[in-house]
Amino acid sequence: MSEKNNWYPIAANILKSEMKLTGVTYAGLNSKLLSVGISETENTTRTKIARGSFSCGYFLQCLYALNIKDIDLEFYFKKLIFDPDLKVK
Repeated sequence: MSEKNNWYPIAANILKSEMKLTGVTYAGLNSKLLSVGISETENTTRTKIARGSFSCGYFLQCLYALNIKDIDLEFYFKKLIFDPDLKVK
């Protein structure tokens, strides 16, 4: 996976997976992002995550807002890199 753009869907799927595991909707995430100073519409949040081209800082802010302390990147890399058709809904 050498092309830069191929990593965007992986980042998006990791964030969507973590949202699903914590039972947080886009509206819920949007509300939690206010606690770290991000004020945006739910549609903006949904669009950023759907396209996956958000900054690393935004990714970390989302994880912090979701109270995620650990991510099993090995799991995600194995699943999402070696099974690129896997999508989180």
